[in-house]
Amino acid sequence: MSEDNHTVVKEFILVGFTESLMLKRILFVLFLGINLTTLLGNLGMMGLVRVEPQLHSPLYVFLSNLSFADACYSLTISPKMLVKFLVEKETISFSGFATELCSFIIFTTTGILQLAVMAYDHDIAICNPLLNPVMVSRKTCFLPVADSFLGGSLCSLIHTNFIFQLSFCHSNIIHHYVWSLELVVSLLTIFFSYLLILVTILRIHSAEGRHKALST
Repeated sequence: MSEDNHTVVKEFILVGFTESLMLKRILFVLFLGINLTTLLGNLGMMGLVRVEPQLHSPLYVFLSNLSFADACYSLTISPKMLVKFLVEKETISFSGFATELCSFIIFTTTGILQLAVMAYDHDIAICNPLLNPVMVSRKTCFLPVADSFLGGSLCSLIHTNFIFQLSFCHSNIIHHYVWSLELVVSLLTIFFSYLLILVTILRIHSAEGRHKALST
């Protein structure tokens, strides 16, 4: 494309769910309640894990960091979405979209990586209980947590960099995002971890043993 025909994009138009004013108001109240509940629930989980000594175990450390990523993810996308329900036409600046997209990918990827770590932790606890205290302890659990945030940040930088090397001159309307390879790999890790857990539980003959495994 020649330089003369190139248009510099300064903003993007956000496409809403509906044009009905009544339905917009209903969706605003619905999503506001969902987001407030999500935020309060995640903050409550983080605070409870922090102040309660009995919850200072690897499982709850993972859960607390998952709550943090989920809360940040919610704060990244919900404000702009709620504003869209109240105005007729909503736009977002180029830099604002870049920041929101970067944050969206960071916390989405971090969250799914945290879920994969938790699934692997459950897999070790049930399938190899003797190795669990050695492989997953309070000291060692911070490494996979840090790796999750590092992986999410690295993924975000790579994706955001590639996306904004594209040309936006034909259309600047945003409909949705697509998921990437690392999220698929994490989902497969979660699936096969719990599949191994299920197979292990089915091999336990005693009812007491199955109940203990399911509780874990």
